[in-house]
Amino acid sequence: MEENKKILVNLMNRYNLSMYEKYEFVNIVYPIFKHKEFQRRMTNEFKHHENTTLGYHILQVSIQTYLNCKKKINNGRYIDIRLSVIIAMLHDLYELPWQNNPHAYSKKIIHRHGFRHPIEAVINAIVWYPELFKNTNDAKIIIDGILHHMYPPPLPCIYTFDENIIELKNYNKINKIPESLRKIIINSTNRGKIGKVSICMSKYFEGRIACIADTSVSFSNFDSLQGTLSLLTGKNSKL
Repeated sequence: MEENKKILVNLMNRYNLSMYEKYEFVNIVYPIFKHKEFQRRMTNEFKHHENTTLGYHILQVSIQTYLNCKKKINNGRYIDIRLSVIIAMLHDLYELPWQNNPHAYSKKIIHRHGFRHPIEAVINAIVWYPELFKNTNDAKIIIDGILHHMYPPPLPCIYTFDENIIELKNYNKINKIPESLRKIIINSTNRGKIGKVSICMSKYFEGRIACIADTSVSFSNFDSLQGTLSLLTGKNSKL
């Protein structure tokens, strides 16, 4: 935990956050950051893009989201900076390490990590951080932002939780989610539906800013063709 706190501080310094910005940012992210499941994703067990750990990637995206929000606010655009950063902190909390992991692999491309992980992340986020979803309006914004953070690449569409259309690796947690939040997930994944996938950006500006930050950070983390192809294959011979 202490080492990971140092990583967080070093990242904020790298992005040149002021003392006030550090204070504001940490107040938003720390309740999520300190959770044992997030801390687990700061370890080498969860290598996300190439050798970058999942936790490190999420923190990068969250800081970039925070700074992007600041720019928009300074230009006169209203945005809920807290909700946007929360989306960034939760957007990739999928269940299993996906690179070179046979337990995370699926034979059908549409069932693989790149397509299914936004839904896994939403399920885990609700189970691990239920306090963030008590307000219905906040829940709609957060859920929609997580589900559509991969835009323009599509995410799988769940028509109903009664049939397992995709191979969710945390499907057993669905019953722990309140019915009202399940309905929000279903409605969000059915927006922009083409066949079995949903191809649309988040309907909320908070989600769109987090999505832009994720795209920017993700492309900067890939340093090999094999790493890029691993998004589809699940295998990375460089690791």
